[in-house]
Amino acid sequence: MDKIERKNGLIKSISNLIPDTRKNSKVEHSYYKILRQRVYLIMHSYEDVNDANYFKNEAIIKQTLEGKLASQPTISRFENSIDKHTIFNILYFLTIS
Repeated sequence: MDKIERKNGLIKSISNLIPDTRKNSKVEHSYYKILRQRVYLIMHSYEDVNDANYFKNEAIIKQTLEGKLASQPTISRFENSIDKHTIFNILYFLTIS
């Protein structure tokens, strides 16, 4: 996954389409890092966001995702922050790419 992402930058591009209205002083994980973690876990058949808590101390996953992982509540807030307009923009981006 890392090689594909470095080559294509698809996750980075999609994360840039998601408006971030959080207060910078409170942000620990960028939307890019959260989305990357979510995609990585889904690719490994961990589609339930609650699975994030099981991997917070897994060295291999932390190394692959480059550091501290986002918690289940952080991922849930991220997923719930994405509105229909943003989803439309992502889908449009994917169709023209």
